[in-house]
Amino acid sequence: MRKNLEIKIPVDNLNSLRNKIKSYVVSHPVHQHLYENQVDIYYVTSKNARLKLRIINNTSGVLIYYDRNETRKQRTSRFLLSKTEDPAELELILKKFFTVKVIVKKSREIFITDGLRFHLDEVENLGKFLEIELAYEKISSARTRLASLIKYLQLDSKKFINKSYSDLLN
Repeated sequence: MRKNLEIKIPVDNLNSLRNKIKSYVVSHPVHQHLYENQVDIYYVTSKNARLKLRIINNTSGVLIYYDRNETRKQRTSRFLLSKTEDPAELELILKKFFTVKVIVKKSREIFITDGLRFHLDEVENLGKFLEIELAYEKISSARTRLASLIKYLQLDSKKFINKSYSDLLN
């Protein structure tokens, strides 16, 4: 399974963060910058496990299974991904076996470099957020790198939230 360390924080102004993130990301030789409209359909599963179908720009999708402890503000996840070019058909199949828990709609600006993803999200009925996801092999080095990013972006760790958007909407 893949692993990442992540944080989420509500933000008032995406523009100031966007500029700092762009500066950081473009300083790396390999990077990406994307915009996506996402619909996340969460299904009822066991307590810590989560299953969601993410529909991206109404054209493709990703089925995501993850196991995450939701009690910490810096959360570790173990996850599996499976891409699909026909998310509508997959959604029909999943609805035959699972109950839909909640649907989250958001626009997401994504910056990617070196095992690191910054998400600037505008979530319907919730507001604006920054998520940072850091893939890791060793958790200690991931925590060190995340601490450095938190300092660089001047984030207030007291404002970090330990809930999924699905939990916030429920």
